[in-house]
Amino acid sequence: MKKNVPIALLFALAFAVPAHGGTLQPGGMITGGNFWSGLPIGIGWVANGLSPQTKIRVTLMRNGAPLRVLGSGLPLNNEDSPQTGPITLGHIYWTPAAGDIGCNYAARVEAEDGSAAFTSQPFGVFAAMNFPTKGAPSNVRLDQPTAGKVLVLGQRGLISWSLIADAKLWPSKKLKLELFWENSKVGDIAEVNLDFGQCPVRGSYTWPVGKLTGITDYARIPNGKSLIPGNNYWVRASGDGSSYFGPSFVIAASSNLPLPGTAPKQKLPVGGVVPGKPLD
Repeated sequence: MKKNVPIALLFALAFAVPAHGGTLQPGGMITGGNFWSGLPIGIGWVANGLSPQTKIRVTLMRNGAPLRVLGSGLPLNNEDSPQTGPITLGHIYWTPAAGDIGCNYAARVEAEDGSAAFTSQPFGVFAAMNFPTKGAPSNVRLDQPTAGKVLVLGQRGLISWSLIADAKLWPSKKLKLELFWENSKVGDIAEVNLDFGQCPVRGSYTWPVGKLTGITDYARIPNGKSLIPGNNYWVRASGDGSSYFGPSFVIAASSNLPLPGTAPKQKLPVGGVVPGKPLD
């Protein structure tokens, strides 16, 4: 793992007078901010004046209290380059899972003999984004409708999302929902006010399926009112910092649809003649 440790920091550490046998400071690691589940986070340290035999423990903190140990008995120096002088670099990777989504995390790095330690700045873990159109990853994710979901015109359809609980990323405090068909925007669904009092921010909007404003694709709404049923509809959630396309879904004219994997039953016309079958 390549570190971006400031030269000034290394210079200061090299000439610092170690306290309690040495010091530990952050190096090339999390310094606060936002991270995503499923993507590794590098947690690194710069040791000065510690014994090469010193072992390191990294503990995940939440709300200032220990949550669980991410690594123990770690070597002081596990970098590719050998130790030179009193300064040593080390690191560990942590990949948060979906169950780790939340706020107010920190990483505590300490020598197991108690000689030195530090705690990172607070950070958050949020749902990983798969299809960002701006930003990498996106600051918002759509959870509903799911892939292949059938929404019926005139009925209620649920649109739900989760996003990073950071008001600095959403200065307008609004989330815009738009409907797309294939690569074309059809119109606007709604603009929803956001509440950053929870973490992670989750929300939903009940959409009267087919109701749109700001229509831009009249091929899908030829009379300006009625949306044409079809496959390959998408919802885009966008805001001040990023946007995200959810999975494609279906908009149907009615709920009288066959179950997945079954064929519709053929209705016989009056007289029992099967279409396509020659008469005797």
